[in-house]
Amino acid sequence: MNVLKPIRNHVLFQFEDPMIKHMGVRQFESRTEWGFAVFSADESAKDARFGLVVAVGPEVPEEIRPGVRILIEPLKWTPAIPFEGEEYWRTDSDCILAVDEDTIIQ
Repeated sequence: MNVLKPIRNHVLFQFEDPMIKHMGVRQFESRTEWGFAVFSADESAKDARFGLVVAVGPEVPEEIRPGVRILIEPLKWTPAIPFEGEEYWRTDSDCILAVDEDTIIQ
């Protein structure tokens, strides 16, 4: 079995919000209060986003660990990294704004 192992202070995660591909551009799905889908690649990435930590590098603070929900600064993540049929993103521990320790998924 292959394993992705981050180095230094890198954090691999998956976004909590669903992503869609619209007109060839990946973006977060945004909906109005009435349920209409809104497509704007520029606007969809300007907000901080929640993600679920998958793996961490050796220099990451101990409160950031696999299974923890994190809030990532806007636009402080890499493009999607495809790996064994799943997509992952990378950020640095310095770009994590908050850790939700009440939501830990094993």
